[in-house]
Amino acid sequence: MGASDPIQTSWVRKYSALLAMKPQQMDSRFIGKVFQETNVGSGIYLFDRFGEIESQEVTTRFGDTPHNAIDYRRRGMYVRTFDTGRLVDGEDKLRAAIDPTSKIMQAMVAKLYQDMDDVINTAFWADVLEMDEEEVISVSSFPSENVVAVTEQSGAGSGACGLNAEKLRAAQEILQTGEVTGEIYCGVTPKQVRSMMSDPEYTNADYNALQPLMSGRMVDFYGVKFFLSNRILKDSNNYDRIPLFRSDAMRWGWGEGADITGEILKRPDKKGLPNLYAKFNGGCAREHDEGLVEIKCAQTGPTAA
Repeated sequence: MGASDPIQTSWVRKYSALLAMKPQQMDSRFIGKVFQETNVGSGIYLFDRFGEIESQEVTTRFGDTPHNAIDYRRRGMYVRTFDTGRLVDGEDKLRAAIDPTSKIMQAMVAKLYQDMDDVINTAFWADVLEMDEEEVISVSSFPSENVVAVTEQSGAGSGACGLNAEKLRAAQEILQTGEVTGEIYCGVTPKQVRSMMSDPEYTNADYNALQPLMSGRMVDFYGVKFFLSNRILKDSNNYDRIPLFRSDAMRWGWGEGADITGEILKRPDKKGLPNLYAKFNGGCAREHDEGLVEIKCAQTGPTAA
């Protein structure tokens, strides 16, 4: 049978269609950038949050040892379960010519990683359950003073605009005012990548030796590590809610284990056919509001009239 045989060509096309996967996000863009804790159980998980403690000058001799107040609170997260599954029929395997099981499982795991990112993105701005030392429960909202306005820009412009260097400076000022230093991350959408690529201050080699226009990808700038995500939330005005944060500002709790778990089950009710199954248990909540900034960004360029 020659290489040009129409029957062989037909089979090759059939196999190729089976193995091709739709371009999609295959891993989590956020989970590796937030603080993680394992085996936190199910339901509501409470974690400790310590703030500042009082002090005083010593002005007497042989005085009492102080017992000063400290800002101590507990915050809570909801640990949820996400799963997916697929019954694999023998016919799906094209009579065992090529086994698609691995591709199906990859697609399942990819979807769960996307769900994981959605949980984290929601947690950035969601209200958080909080309990003080007296065990009084309240709700803590994201502080408005940690929001960079959609109109923030250099020059004389005053309208809504996309991500730019001035917004990054304003966000870093908020973090530094709260004594937040260290490695800072920022998730950006393709629209905001385009906006930054249009900002001369970001692309000009005089300001940025990494020259992002050479690669067409976001590079570190102003102490910020950028990463791409198509799952960034929008507000009611359709502005992107760009998160700029330090890892320990967010806490992720794994209900069990420390990753997605998958298995292949035999289904006796389906003539012993294999059933692919994958799941994860997890939740996320803000731990320190001071380490997170929301940058409002319009679907436009870096400046506006």
